[in-house]
Amino acid sequence: MNFLRFLISKSLLLSIVAAVILIVGGIYAAAVWLDSYTLHGVAKSVPDLSGFHYTEVEDFVADKELVAIISDSVNDFDKPRGVVVDQHPLPNDLVKPGRKIYLTINAVKVPEISMPELMDLTLRQAKARLQSYGLGIDSLIYKPSECSRCIIGVLFDGERISAGDKIEKGEGITLVVGAGMSDELIGTPYLYKLTKAQVEDKLFDVGLTMGFVRYDETVTNAEDSAAAFTVGQFPSPDELPQINLGQAIDVILSVDSTKLDSLELPILDTNIVD
Repeated sequence: MNFLRFLISKSLLLSIVAAVILIVGGIYAAAVWLDSYTLHGVAKSVPDLSGFHYTEVEDFVADKELVAIISDSVNDFDKPRGVVVDQHPLPNDLVKPGRKIYLTINAVKVPEISMPELMDLTLRQAKARLQSYGLGIDSLIYKPSECSRCIIGVLFDGERISAGDKIEKGEGITLVVGAGMSDELIGTPYLYKLTKAQVEDKLFDVGLTMGFVRYDETVTNAEDSAAAFTVGQFPSPDELPQINLGQAIDVILSVDSTKLDSLELPILDTNIVD
């Protein structure tokens, strides 16, 4: 009886009402705090940053309460260097103030690669190899050679370029292609004392090609091979027209200058590198 009287008493009802008010109030206060903490209902529209140079982005987004971060780069030859090419979130997406926008820009500097070896490849093989390296072909030059439609020289901006030389990706080069032997006869140039690079240049200038290259026992490392000079050649120097245009010339290279002193070398012209 006393328990029943307690259940309908004012004190219990007041306690229940107070508890309900406290619970509802707590839930409301938590919701208000959560909205404030998560900035509920406050949003910023993400601007379209494509085409902006990366140096312009920071100032542009500063008054928009957003943060721009460069997260990646690509190499697109059709677009200016350093401009934004992609972003996340996307333009016009709604985000909260302070949100980071991750940008992909076109690389500021074109990457450099090592020139691939092309000598003696067929024209078809050379084209495929250049394409795989991201290089192009500006033009072809055909010259007499013992080989037909094979690569006998590579030029970049009019200068000879060798395998391993650095070149920017996307550049175009000129391939010198063998066109078979010519019936025209020329004299054999004087190659003694010339380095391998100098021999290649001289032969190229007169319409001949580099044949077999042998280093003697004095050449033991890469530094020696770069400094080595010609101490033997075949055919021997001769002013008389006796070899075909496009013929290959074999050379022997050494770093031993005494081997030159032991030879009786004909002086055919004054164009000699000391």
